[in-house]
Amino acid sequence: METSYKTKLQSIAKESSIRSNPPKNLYVPEAADYIGISERNLRNLIAERKIRVVRIGYRIVLRLIDVDRWMESKLEGGVL
Repeated sequence: METSYKTKLQSIAKESSIRSNPPKNLYVPEAADYIGISERNLRNLIAERKIRVVRIGYRIVLRLIDVDRWMESKLEGGVL
């Protein structure tokens, strides 16, 4: 019974992960995890103004659509 409960919790966590169910707005750590890069690398991209952000006071918020558009701009090669 203990393993069944643990298995259920793991499946819930997997289903609600940031990649499978992303919010519309992301903070820097969440956006870095979504993209698959380090937080420091993402902050450098923000400082270089290579990715669009919204600044609310001291907080930096990235809109999911802007993150996806930035990633689309980085696509290379291949034919779909």
